[in-house]
This record gives sequence, structure tokens and C-alpha cells, in this order.
Amino acid sequence: MYTRLLVLLRDSAFDQPALQRALTLSSAQTEIVLLDAVYEPALEGYMGNTEIYAPLRNRLVHDRSESARALVKSVESCGIRCRADVRWARLSPTLLQHVLVAEHPDVVLMTLSSELGWSHGDWQLVLTCSSPVLVVQSDGRAKYRHVVAAVDPFHVHAKPAELDVAILAQAKQLQSQCGAALAAVHCRPTLDLLGATRTLGANEIEERRRAVVRLLAAAELPADAAVLAEGEPHRVFEDLAKSGRADIVVMGVLARGRIAELMIGYTAERVLHRGATDVLLVKPHVARTIGPT
Repeated sequence: MYTRLLVLLRDSAFDQPALQRALTLSSAQTEIVLLDAVYEPALEGYMGNTEIYAPLRNRLVHDRSESARALVKSVESCGIRCRADVRWARLSPTLLQHVLVAEHPDVVLMTLSSELGWSHGDWQLVLTCSSPVLVVQSDGRAKYRHVVAAVDPFHVHAKPAELDVAILAQAKQLQSQCGAALAAVHCRPTLDLLGATRTLGANEIEERRRAVVRLLAAAELPADAAVLAEGEPHRVFEDLAKSGRADIVVMGVLARGRIAELMIGYTAERVLHRGATDVLLVKPHVARTIGPT
């Protein structure tokens, strides 16, 4: 079971999706921590004088603290332990890392900072967060019924083997927490040879199926959870979401090279941009089991 969930507040509304999702994932053993980073650049100071706006900053933090206390009471009325961390700071990767070191959350839950879509700051939080990040793109109210784990035992683009282990560990936890069905989906490509497409042969398909089954066995999951799909992964997951067979996709985050700070991986970016389903993003080193199930 999840023991601690960290929610990045976007406002003071109780019905904000990240908080609602945290409630659906909580049990009597769970504590929800609300992080509210209060920041307004115009109140930093004037002409080098940082104290001139100190009363306004303090007032703003006080008001947001009152709102956070109201949220805490609302969460506790649902039988879930909750507390708030309200501070004057920009919600940055540095701040988030400090909070992660202090809190050790099982999962960080967030929604987009703008209705216009992903901002650079959103991408940076996802890229640098050392804990799994659950990007809530639904209203967060309904429990997950179908958990999809995106696996690739053939390690395309030098994808590390331990990433699949981490993905399945997180998917298994979600399945247990929500009583959901779990599917481990491996997208087999349609090969393009000199302008002509070639689908995989029966032997190649069976080889890929066996590889997924081996992954499932290592994760103590049944072989019938293995699903092979043909096509580009982001389109496959979008179709699964539209057909009601994916409420959440658990997938890996890979960012490499000189532009790593700008990209989190081709498939993950497209799944997130399309916003068809919630997405739990996992990094290679996150493979531990989350408490007893």
C-alpha cells in the first residue's frame, strides 16, 4: 500500500484532479502531503530592497496557509491523514528535490500548470523528479479499472533492462491498490523497408511474446497479462484509452544527451501531449516494492 503521496497543489480547490486522484489511491495507512509553493516575482523586491514587500509576501503565504488548512480538514474528513507544506518559493526542481529528500513519497501527483498545455516548468519537474510522477489528466475521481504497463524487453534505443522491472513494479502496486486489471503491452513495430512495410513473422511475434511473459514471471504476474500490439506506442495507448481499456499508462522516462533537459522521450512526450489518460512516469532506478500488498 502507498504510505505517502505528495500532491503538488495548483490552487486551493478540493476538487483539483491531483488531490482527487490521491484520495482514490489512499487507504487508512496512507498520508497525503500537500505542497503549496507560493510565489509572485513582482513581490521579490524593488531596486534591490527585498524587505519592502515582505508584509505582502507574508500575507499571501498566510492566506494560502489558511486555504491549505481547509484542504487538510477536507481530506481528513475522508479518513485519510493529511498535512500541508506551504512556503514562499518557486515550484522548481530544486525545491521539489529538497521536499523529496525530507518526505520520501511513494508517488508525486501533479496536473498541468496551465490549461494551455505543458509548460517548460512542467517538463522540468517531471524530468528531474527522482520519485515516480503521476500526471493526472483525468478528473481524478474514478478508481482505475485498467492499468497498462508499457514494456519493451528488447530495449530499443538502449533502454535499460531495469526500467521494465520498475514499470511492472509500479503497475502491480496500482493494480493491487485499485483492484484493477493489468496488461503489460509491448508494441511491436511495423518495419519499413525501402518504402514498403513488413509486419513481423509468426516466429518473431512468438519470440516477443515469450520475452514479455518472462518479464511478467519475474514480477510475479500472470502470463495472460501479456499483450502484443502493432503500431506506434503512443497511438496504441491512445486507442486503448479511447476504447476504455486503459485508465492509466505506466511508462518509463528516458532523457539523454545534450538536450536531455528538454526531452523526456518520444513516446512519453506524445502520450502526455495527447492527454487521453493518466500517466505514471517511472525512472530506471525506481524498482522497489511499495510496502506490503
